[in-house]
Amino acid sequence: METKHTPGPWEVDEAAQKIIKRRVIPEYCDEAILLLPSPLDDTDWPAIVADAHMASAAPELFAALQAFAGVEDFAGWHDKYSDAIRLARAAIAKATGA
Repeated sequence: METKHTPGPWEVDEAAQKIIKRRVIPEYCDEAILLLPSPLDDTDWPAIVADAHMASAAPELFAALQAFAGVEDFAGWHDKYSDAIRLARAAIAKATGA
C-alpha cells in the first residue's frame, strides 16, 4: 500500500508546541507534522500534551492495525475477533481516506 502520510516515527516537542518528524541530518530541519493549540489556561496543557502523544503514535498504531487486519488465516479464532477485525479495517479505511 502506498504511503501518503509522513512516515513515522513522530514525536512530541512540548517546548515548540508541535508534533515533529525528527530529521537526523540536518538536525535543525525537523519537520512539523501538527501544531499544538495554545492552551486557554494552565489546566488545558496536560490534555493537549496527552492528545499530542496519542497523535504521535499514529504511524506505529496504523502499521500494527494493518498487520492485524491483514491476517488472512485466523485458524479458528476469526469468529471470536470478527468485530475487532471489522473495526480495524474501518479505521484503516478512515485513515487512508478510502
